Amino acid sequence: MYKNLADVYDVLMEDMPYTEWAGFLDAIIADKASDSKKILDLGSGTGSISILLSQKGYQLTNLDFSEEMISQAKKKYNKAQAEADFVTMDIRDIKYQEEFDVAMSTFDTLNYFTDQEELAGIFKSTFDAVKPGGIFVFDMNTKYKFKKILGEEVYTYNTDDLVYIWENYYDSQDRIIDIDLSFFLKKEGSMYERFQEHHIQKYYPVSEVKNYLKKAGFTAIDVYQDLEFKKPEKKGIRNFFVARKPD
Repeated sequence: MYKNLADVYDVLMEDMPYTEWAGFLDAIIADKASDSKKILDLGSGTGSISILLSQKGYQLTNLDFSEEMISQAKKKYNKAQAEADFVTMDIRDIKYQEEFDVAMSTFDTLNYFTDQEELAGIFKSTFDAVKPGGIFVFDMNTKYKFKKILGEEVYTYNTDDLVYIWENYYDSQDRIIDIDLSFFLKKEGSMYERFQEHHIQKYYPVSEVKNYLKKAGFTAIDVYQDLEFKKPEKKGIRNFFVARKPD
């Protein structure tokens, strides 16, 4: 997963409001942990958000299991003449000890962990990685998004250089969505290379996520509507969680 996608990921995400995301995260940090400098970005991908935070003066450690995504992130940082640390590692394996002021995870990375014990384990290792008084900020897709927006829909993207077909199936009983992606990437002349990816995500109720965070040791847990400092709405597509590690 993501081995071939890394080359086209930024094209597919080009309409994302990265500046707004970075601004929202910066505002959360200023409000909840104002003296923070060191940020661990879990599932950093190609670094589109972390690079913006780096430019705001934060010290970023980009962590992703995909070597290809990390490679793309390094290229973007070099182009922007920005600095950061890069680690190729599975989120489930992190073993930092009180090294970061903030841990963050964006673009529903944590929905990919469909085993509750694995998610709870990630929360615990993230708790260990954050300094006392630090925070963990992340977003997760909502039930409304899985059921009403993605559901059993088919999405397509079509340009001269890239075509993809995105098919979804949501199992409401298991709270699992299967995502099948078929890509056709233009090569030389009129030839296209085809590759496929299969992604699986799980919906977690807010109460369940809070419970795992509390068991990990986090306190003062806040939940916000997508990119807004207000309570989640029934038709919201994404929730942001902010959990604080006690001093």
